[in-house]
Formats: sequence, structure tokens, C-alpha cells
Amino acid sequence: MLNGSIPMQLTRLTFLAVLNLWQNKLIGPIPQGLQFNTFQNNSYIGNKGLCGFPLSKKCMIVEPPPSEEDNDLKFTSGFGWRAVMMGYGCGFVYGIAIGYLVSKSRKLQWLVSLVKGE
Repeated sequence: MLNGSIPMQLTRLTFLAVLNLWQNKLIGPIPQGLQFNTFQNNSYIGNKGLCGFPLSKKCMIVEPPPSEEDNDLKFTSGFGWRAVMMGYGCGFVYGIAIGYLVSKSRKLQWLVSLVKGE
């Protein structure tokens, strides 16, 4: 009464001539490679959860939900030098505009007193 998936490490066993996994509770894709490519459908009879070659049941590819690391990678991969330069450029223009407006209002006494420490 085996259950779970068939370990990929079994594909390394080149001396296997026959594989009988009948009437178990195995699930997931059947490993591919070396000896596993030579086994017939009848090696897997009674395992309703198995899929892939040599069975006619195709495996559905299910992607795991994105992890926080994936989200961080997506953020940093789209955050290149162009985005940084755009931010610096916008900040520079905004700073110049605010500086110009403050100097035009001629109310710089608070700035002078702040610099002098009064």
C-alpha cells in the first residue's frame, strides 16, 4: 500500500528490468528517463492518481502560488537605473520649483534664522 509520488531517484536505477507498482495509492507524474521509459501501462495499474507517459492520462501543470520572495524578485527586476533616474529627475524638478516659489514670496526670514541658528 504505497502512497505519495514516485521518487525521481528511482530513474537512476539502471538495473531495473521490471517494475510492478500495481494497486497502490501513488499520485503525481510518472518519472521519465532511463529504465522508466521502458515500462508499460500495466506497471501502474490501480494507481488512479498517477499521470504522464506511458499512461494516457496527461498531467495538469499546476503552478504554486507566488511566494513573497517571488514578489520581491519581480519588484527588484523592474526597478532598474531608468526608474531611479526618473525619480531623481522628478525630485530635482520639484525641488527647483518649490525653491523658486519660496524665493519669490520673499519670506525667507525663517530660513535665514534656521541657518544662523537664531
